[in-house]
Amino acid sequence: MRVLPVEIMPTQANEDAYLKAIWAHGGYFAAYRSGAMAEPILWPPVPAPKPAREPKRKATPICDYGDAPARVREVLAAIADKHRVTVAELVGRSRRRRLAWPRHEAMAAIRKLRRQDGRPFSLPQIGHWLGDVDHTSVLYGIKKYEARAAQSEAA
Repeated sequence: MRVLPVEIMPTQANEDAYLKAIWAHGGYFAAYRSGAMAEPILWPPVPAPKPAREPKRKATPICDYGDAPARVREVLAAIADKHRVTVAELVGRSRRRRLAWPRHEAMAAIRKLRRQDGRPFSLPQIGHWLGDVDHTSVLYGIKKYEARAAQSEAA
């Protein structure tokens, strides 16, 4: 890296052209702006570092299954106890098999429950209670659970 003294620097008007010409012949260099020794410049300008990207999803988001009816919370607690996991793990984001299969079972069990008006709980509601997942993921989990249950009955 070469340092150019102030005397060699051109006027402010053609400073950029001068720096580009020197850059073409020698690579990076440091120089001082004309008239002041206090502010060195580096040519070509070094781009500012990019800010660190934030993760797309939080590792374990806060899930609000507390607004679920008592029957749904009981089902979640029973399935979590049956598979020896916590309810927080059951409604979390982990895709491990030891947690995904009980979650599928919970989705199917909640879907079989009925509201007070006799209708089943909606897929978006179930997804909200089980870690704020999309309704299509709930539908997929229910189908996977039913297929595993049918396969185990046939065996």
